[in-house]
Amino acid sequence: SFRMRMLATAPMRTLVRRGFLGPAPLAPMAADLWRGSIPSQHVTTFLFSHRRNLSREAQQAPNKVKLIWAGLDFTAGLPATQTLRPDWTYLAVASSGIRDAIERERPDVVVPLMTRMDASLIAHAAAHGVRLIHQFGAGLEGVDVEAANAAGVPVANIPAAGAGTGNAVATAEHAVYLLLGLLRQAVAIEGKVGERRLGGPVGNTLQGKTVLLVGFGAIGHALTPILRAFGARVTAFRHAHDRAWARQDEALVDAHGSFHPEPGGIGGSERLIEMAAEAEVMIVCCPLTDETRGLVDSKVLSALVGPPR
Repeated sequence: SFRMRMLATAPMRTLVRRGFLGPAPLAPMAADLWRGSIPSQHVTTFLFSHRRNLSREAQQAPNKVKLIWAGLDFTAGLPATQTLRPDWTYLAVASSGIRDAIERERPDVVVPLMTRMDASLIAHAAAHGVRLIHQFGAGLEGVDVEAANAAGVPVANIPAAGAGTGNAVATAEHAVYLLLGLLRQAVAIEGKVGERRLGGPVGNTLQGKTVLLVGFGAIGHALTPILRAFGARVTAFRHAHDRAWARQDEALVDAHGSFHPEPGGIGGSERLIEMAAEAEVMIVCCPLTDETRGLVDSKVLSALVGPPR
């Protein structure tokens, strides 16, 4: 039967099997993963459907790995990846041309970026030699992971909590940047400056506000001290994962709640509405999955104090 396990990865250093992509510092962890001695709940974001044997050619000649960068977004990512693996072959392709490029180039790795990889495209990729789909970032909403599992194509990302990725901190800082812009009405201020008029519009401070975090993983943990430094009250609502809140997490926030999926709906959503009614600001920092889809609905947004932000 197919087994799914997870392995924390650094950018483009994914280990599918020891030796696949040349020497890597995660080889001992990979060996433990294969033996099953690392519990799946303790490692993150390397998904695969079975223990797939890669070709001897790929193991003996890692410099022949070919990667397609599927889109013209995140322009800084490609040269950064090339720096990490200068011996690979790279090709950047617009999203509209990805199907033809896969058929023509037969790459080993596809980095989807914002390109939606549905079941049809994944089947096409598998048929033309693609052995790994690796996201440059954490988001896999655009990748049909179940279809990839069925096709025997591993899917990986750069986890927010991965050591040295900087993903969680960068995302948290960007969220605060956007939040301050909303509170201070930065777009309107830019217009006033263009009219050579200062002093308006009058914005709001983050100090004294209650910020509700929907999701309390690596990004939520990174957000909390930043928000507190601005003088905000922080509350958090997350997936229950069949366990109670840890004491150390409870200590980080002023109030907390949990939800759990159940037939026909989301259990615990009433608590989210209650928490929204006490918050001026809400930041959604959980992944979009079948379990979280619809979690933040019109009732939750309507419950926020003042205009939803």
